[in-house]
Amino acid sequence: MLDRLISFILSLIIVAPPVPIVSPLPTPIPLPPTHYIPQQITYNSILSQDHSWTATLSAQKVTTVITTGDVMLGRSINAKAAASKNFSYPFSEVSGFLNSADLTFVNLENPIVKGCPVINDGFKFCADPRFLPFLTQAGIDAVNLANNHAANFGATGLKDTLRYLESASILAAGVSGPVYFAAPNARIGILGFNDVGGPYQGISQAADEGIKAGINTACSRSDIVIVQFHWGSEYTTTVTGRQRRFARLAIDSGADLVIGNHPHWVQPLEIYKGKLIVYSQGNFIFDQSWSLKTMQGLSGKFTFFDSLLVDAHFFPVVISPEGRPEIVSFALGRSIMEVLSP
Repeated sequence: MLDRLISFILSLIIVAPPVPIVSPLPTPIPLPPTHYIPQQITYNSILSQDHSWTATLSAQKVTTVITTGDVMLGRSINAKAAASKNFSYPFSEVSGFLNSADLTFVNLENPIVKGCPVINDGFKFCADPRFLPFLTQAGIDAVNLANNHAANFGATGLKDTLRYLESASILAAGVSGPVYFAAPNARIGILGFNDVGGPYQGISQAADEGIKAGINTACSRSDIVIVQFHWGSEYTTTVTGRQRRFARLAIDSGADLVIGNHPHWVQPLEIYKGKLIVYSQGNFIFDQSWSLKTMQGLSGKFTFFDSLLVDAHFFPVVISPEGRPEIVSFALGRSIMEVLSP
């Protein structure tokens, strides 16, 4: 009986998350790069405003990745761009930030089709191909198409989207197994899985065996593996049990970082077996201007040392009524950041 009581108490201690501390971390003592041991990612390091310590890492071993909330270039955003003949406007305030990582990977929640209808409402999304040069200029290297809108124009629309993305040298994840990005210091395997509606022809659906097989393949060919899911319930900060199960399965299968989107609200983080799960980053480029939380989001910048995630820095995002995102200060975005605490 005593042994069972001790085991129960120990299990509580093991799973209890650390109490988040928002105050800055002390700056690490610079050490020779060959002797530097990367720190374990913690809630404290995520919520800290001071990420300058990463400058002590050997540049030859560092890889940085940026991810964002949902990107949707259709509906009224497409209509505004077409009317003004300005297809760069959604990126005007964030292009410098998006270009600051080795890999920028976003969820693209619309097909790209020639003759995209110019509309201001509805739930059938598409974007004009004239956005493409500005996706590239904004530093977007890869997109996830495993979502509930990528197939809005059927198999033909998805095929056209893949052709347009390839012409712009943008990788498309979530359609046919892992894709691979060659960063200066690492090869990154990227996967996407949809768990909202479907199945949709040509889109990778979230299912246990497919997740395990895809990640296993990526692990054998990559230094870092990043998985993005489209999942959960819209307009809530509550993470579902299904989200947690898929996220943990991905990490148990070998993923180094799990990213989620679809809820359109920011949701809490989880650290599982030392790996980070970002359940939802809210919106990034979207025209849901009818509520405060749908006009907010977070962009994450993740630092890997070799293949180990050692730093996660989140940047609060506020979206204008026109769908244009802007990175705001930690002070202005404190209420957005607070949602991250479990």
